[in-house]
Amino acid sequence: MTLTPAQVSEELEESLTEELLILLFLLRETVDSKTLKEAYATGDPQAVVDSIDWETFKAGLSSITPILLDAYSKGSKSAVSESSANFKGGQIDLTGEKAKAFLQAIYDMIERLLQATKNGVYSVSEKALEEGMGSKSAGPLIIALLGLTSQAAASILNVRKAQIKNGNPLKSVKAALASQVDKSLLARATFISEDELYSSVSQGRNDTWEQWAIAGFISSDSLKQWVTRADEFVCPKCGPLHLVYTYIGNPYPGGLISTPAHPRCRCYERLA
Repeated sequence: MTLTPAQVSEELEESLTEELLILLFLLRETVDSKTLKEAYATGDPQAVVDSIDWETFKAGLSSITPILLDAYSKGSKSAVSESSANFKGGQIDLTGEKAKAFLQAIYDMIERLLQATKNGVYSVSEKALEEGMGSKSAGPLIIALLGLTSQAAASILNVRKAQIKNGNPLKSVKAALASQVDKSLLARATFISEDELYSSVSQGRNDTWEQWAIAGFISSDSLKQWVTRADEFVCPKCGPLHLVYTYIGNPYPGGLISTPAHPRCRCYERLA
């Protein structure tokens, strides 16, 4: 049976989301409030970013590697389970070059996640400076929004500004902000978890097929097929690829190598 995004292990999704959420929340605990305020007082948003202990956060992010590697392995297992009973091809070699390339991809993803989080701090600091906010007020606000992307932080700051303009009590504004931040952090952790897990499963399947082709278990000109849900929710990017074939290891028309085509993509591939 072909493994689709919805069939990625619920246990893995919960585990990865929880791990990411904990790391994003714990990031606040690594911040020295006095050092951050002093950095803010320089008027340089980058100084605020640099005042935070990102190395500890980055080290913590390494804990998601085993979870994604498990998803990669599950993708390989699903490829094997779909093959015939007398098929001799096995699971992906987790010590081989393809698995090493996958681990490098995880490292690159962690770097992007780290940079997006830094960008969030920069944008909040920049906004606070533009508004003329003092370090006494800006410090707690920056820490409160720590872990969010620039876009999420900007959205919350806009709501905060509107509430203050409307004369809402400061205590009420702070409570609403805290609630919104919690929801945004959960949404970010969930989004990353869903997307990276399915990408890992898909990579495991594709690497397994390529390994089989190299080993001669399947023909070097074997085909794989892109499959959408074929419903009204299929996006313009994926729709034209429905039931399209390409050779193992080759891109589809348009350049996509494999699923997912975008975050929360519902497509999958199967060996033809």
